[in-house]
Amino acid sequence: MTRKRTVLMLTLTAVYLSLLVATPGLAQEEAEKEGPRYPFFYLIKNKVDPGMLPQYRVAIGQILAAHNQHENGNLWAAYTPLTGGPHSKFYYFLPMDNMGTMDSWTPNMQVVTEALGAEAAGSVFQTINEAAEAWDMVLGYSEKLSRPPAEPGPAVPNYLWLIHFQVEPTKIGEFMALNEKFSEAHAAHEKGFNWSVYSNVIGGDGAQFWYFIPFEKMGDIDGWTSGQEILVGHFGQDGADAISTKLAEVSKSRSLILTWIPGMSRVPSE
Repeated sequence: MTRKRTVLMLTLTAVYLSLLVATPGLAQEEAEKEGPRYPFFYLIKNKVDPGMLPQYRVAIGQILAAHNQHENGNLWAAYTPLTGGPHSKFYYFLPMDNMGTMDSWTPNMQVVTEALGAEAAGSVFQTINEAAEAWDMVLGYSEKLSRPPAEPGPAVPNYLWLIHFQVEPTKIGEFMALNEKFSEAHAAHEKGFNWSVYSNVIGGDGAQFWYFIPFEKMGDIDGWTSGQEILVGHFGQDGADAISTKLAEVSKSRSLILTWIPGMSRVPSE
């Protein structure tokens, strides 16, 4: 769902009235179980006009400063893709303990207004609205699809390899069966990957699955074994090809590497 919105609009009412419900029950039920560090995320994505990037960064800095001052300021981690263009893109992940977390949030407009005054706050949000096109959704953790590491890594990793799948709603069962094959192959390999999967609970078109593989430095990639090689090693060439072909039939995918932006984030101090 695409629309012009003020970034970081944190009111529960706005979220529930403006977003469509997708894949009901699947992620919500799983994420509410004990397990992941972050059962849910409110995700906001901004695509910024390159001509307004400096003004956008200043406005985000003012929002960040306002939340730093406020007793009920929110937390978020900001990431941007390493490659892409000409537009700059920013992903803001706001952690949620449960689906009721938003009830405790002070609306973003209120936080900024109390910190900067009504006139200055209005200018900040006008700049954001003029500079950025925005999407948002609530993501819920999927225990069934995830293959987490034995020991959790940093709360805010420096990098995220993100693989996004858009799945036909009638093909979710087939997609999950393919995920089981991936998990089987990676579990059997000494360099198999670990990943966390979130799916859209509220917002987004159709069924979306977001695979996150965190890492701390770009050099880590040099030691990785390709996913295709892992599949071939476990299922053979024909088996791996059949899995890849079936995956392409039931979903569309894209991948990118996101890098954390400390200066645009508000995360807990260690």
